[in-house]
Amino acid sequence: MRNKSRVPEKPSKLISFLEEKITIGVLSQGERIPSIRQLMNQFDLSYGSVMRGINYLEEIGLVDKQRGRGVFVSSGSTNGHAKQQTTRVAVFFYHPNTWHQPGIYSNIYLGLQREALAHQMQLVVDHLHPGNISSQKIEAMADEAHGIILMGEYDTDIPNIAVKVPIVGVGMHHNYSGRISVLDIDPILSARQAVSFFKSKNKQKVVCIGHDRFPGLHHRVQCFMQAWQDQGGSVTYRDASSQIKFNDELGYFFSTGHLINDYSKEYQKKFGKILSKDHCVLSIDGKNKIDDTYHKAPCVGLDWTVMGQAVFEEIHYRIDNPGSLPKRIYLPGRLYK
Repeated sequence: MRNKSRVPEKPSKLISFLEEKITIGVLSQGERIPSIRQLMNQFDLSYGSVMRGINYLEEIGLVDKQRGRGVFVSSGSTNGHAKQQTTRVAVFFYHPNTWHQPGIYSNIYLGLQREALAHQMQLVVDHLHPGNISSQKIEAMADEAHGIILMGEYDTDIPNIAVKVPIVGVGMHHNYSGRISVLDIDPILSARQAVSFFKSKNKQKVVCIGHDRFPGLHHRVQCFMQAWQDQGGSVTYRDASSQIKFNDELGYFFSTGHLINDYSKEYQKKFGKILSKDHCVLSIDGKNKIDDTYHKAPCVGLDWTVMGQAVFEEIHYRIDNPGSLPKRIYLPGRLYK
């Protein structure tokens, strides 16, 4: 078993970049990674800092250094996991075509992957759009794995789950009558942080924009609406498909960073201006803190690699403790203004 290593601070961005490229298959087994010189220029690092990053990746089993040839993605691993690992966990997440930009689930997977590498756990990854997953596919995988992790709003499309192995869902709300553990950003604390934000902007009325189809995202909206009304505020709800006429007197609460980014792009296209500069807006999850292509705006966000660590801890505990009860686990977010 490997000893768990601390991620070196200076080359941390380089490490996350290469981990993600290997995770989603942009860099495949046996492929040479960019040269040391390229990485020095790309991340503005010294030779020593780049090598510390490479050494860390080699230590956790993601790359191999070959003298005189360069550094290559480890050919002795599957999705970055070594052959000698024994505990087998199936991981379902959205199709990899949606992962070419950094995002929440890629960051969750990075956190999960680091822990798995340190604890001899093999992650068997299957990329599935929510509409393509079914109870039957989960049951089939349960025959081959010690546990299952669902990364995404799969509770939208799975009517029932009844398998004997532990299941952990991240980004899901339904726990199927207590059959699976679920993890997400804390919707109640996020609601309180949002209330504090809108009150600081002297708003009395807030419009909530969310997805009716996704239970977890809708729950975020419900928590905020209740918290805002408890403070004497006025609130209305609009589905994500609605056309919004923005008003200076109102605040706007978005259940996810993807939503606020869509509205921001449309606003810029229509008016040539930045939505977050013209109006009081806030979103939950912090996607715009992760992805540089997203429009910047205030948000309640989270270090989603920490969520990945929490997912590992829960699936690891439940596999090691058969009969342990599933949990609902919420991690606190942080308000970014």
